[in-house]
Amino acid sequence: MRPRLIFCLSLVGVFVAAYLLWMYTSNSRPMLCLGTGCDEVRASSYAVLWGLPLPLYGVVMYAAIALLALGVPLVRGAFRTRFPLGRLGLYAIVAISGAGLLASVALTAVEAFVIHAWCIWCVVSAVVVTLLFGLAVLEVRNPAAVWVSGPDVGGKVRAVAGSYLAVLAAAAIISIPAWVFLTRGGEPVGPTDVAEGNLNRLRRPESHWRGPEDAKLVIVEFADLECGTCAKMEPVVERIRETYGEKIRYTLRHFPLTKIHAHSWKAAEAAECAADQGKYWDAVAVFFDHQQDLRPQALKGYATRIGLEMESFNQCLDSGEMAERVRKDREDGEELGVRGTPTFFVGRRAVSGQISYEQFARMIEVASGEVVTAGAHPPEASATRVTPTTRPDAEEKPTLAHASPASRIADLQDGAAAGEDPETVSFGSTDSGPLLRGTASLGADNPFASFGGSFGACLEDLPPEPPSIGMEETHQLFSGGNGVVFLDVRDPDEFSAGHIRGAMNLPVTQAEAGLGKLPKDRKIVIYGQSTASGDPCAESRSTGRLLLANGFGENLLAVFADGFEAWVEGGHPIEKGP
Repeated sequence: MRPRLIFCLSLVGVFVAAYLLWMYTSNSRPMLCLGTGCDEVRASSYAVLWGLPLPLYGVVMYAAIALLALGVPLVRGAFRTRFPLGRLGLYAIVAISGAGLLASVALTAVEAFVIHAWCIWCVVSAVVVTLLFGLAVLEVRNPAAVWVSGPDVGGKVRAVAGSYLAVLAAAAIISIPAWVFLTRGGEPVGPTDVAEGNLNRLRRPESHWRGPEDAKLVIVEFADLECGTCAKMEPVVERIRETYGEKIRYTLRHFPLTKIHAHSWKAAEAAECAADQGKYWDAVAVFFDHQQDLRPQALKGYATRIGLEMESFNQCLDSGEMAERVRKDREDGEELGVRGTPTFFVGRRAVSGQISYEQFARMIEVASGEVVTAGAHPPEASATRVTPTTRPDAEEKPTLAHASPASRIADLQDGAAAGEDPETVSFGSTDSGPLLRGTASLGADNPFASFGGSFGACLEDLPPEPPSIGMEETHQLFSGGNGVVFLDVRDPDEFSAGHIRGAMNLPVTQAEAGLGKLPKDRKIVIYGQSTASGDPCAESRSTGRLLLANGFGENLLAVFADGFEAWVEGGHPIEKGP
């Protein structure tokens, strides 16, 4: 029974990993979860490895074990007296399941001590791979009895194969209805087509437009000026504008996620105040470059760099007179189904998250029916260009969902010539295969719908975090003598080697147990390792979420974004010892 049990468990693993992959790449859909942690785990930075969703590796691992589990008894039964292939296959199962077990232990620790959320599907996968490893080790040590000689060996091998195929058939009978039930657990949340009656919400005349009014295609971005992914998309948007020039009209509208970005709303107001002096785009660029500190005082400093007239800017920002403009953008975004940033509306279609230049260009070309020649690209652009080809006859013409990019564009051009609106054409999957990174399945006929997933997108339904502060404000709190508690979440050894003078140590792995040691009536500044990106380290943010969830006031919590190494480099006071 042991070899068959290994095979059955590997099929369970394939199903769980495939469901997770489907959900991770369709994360506009709610996951079916026992508890509330699945979406938090899915939205964390640990859900992606080397640009690919983590469950993809699980699918590959379990599928490899399933194939080996199917092949080992057959090989051992037919060839054991001649070749050691069966034993090699068992060793391979041990190695693969062992690697999966180590990865599961690490990821389970991340869920417990960093994210502070549990995904039941991840737990099931961890249990499955643990059982697989244990059974594989037992099988290597005491192999199940197989035929090694005697008459009709081929018939016996066929009998074994038949029993495994029966298991596979039973698994299919069970898994197909289960898959249908799980994947139909909720309607997609997010923008799909923009109806004619909602175009006025999407394309406000008072928005800050770049490009001619008669441009072939309109692109509207809803962004949060404190969202890291929005900042990362700025170079891509700039290249798109350089490539397509007068053929597109673009604007950036505000969708501040105030539950997770404490300064995003005021930054949006500041951008609108700058717009009154003709400096909207300058302000947006500077704010994206300085997301680590968007407090009102810092915004005023950036305004000086931009060259704004400061008296009127300060009056505008302090009075809150631009709040209504920001509120209108936010309300329009909500009405259009926006739930995270950045969200781009290309024509009437939407895509969320971090997408590559090539994906963005392909979406524009399909949406507009426009093909830009290679020479029109900026030198650094690397998108693959397509050119129209002669379409097949009408009776042989493929649907848009399966046509090549060239024929889809030809169809769109013909439709445009006939007076149809190219922005309302239904799109299908891309020919180049699933786009695993940076797109969202926000509509069944989205051009990236086959494998969308807004990896890295800023989502407001994530757990709230304390506001981040920069070096200047942290040093002011340190020097102010107001009884501020500096909380170091690094390991004790790192803390002993050096820490901010007067700090207390509460490693993230002990945070829940140590909450009682922290005062709830004093300002707490949380810090950890410095990061290359300038964002707060995951341990600091996780501890901040934990404190908020346990009754610590948001106004008394802050996360030092730069981290300990930056504090040392700045020459600020430190001490050593436990």
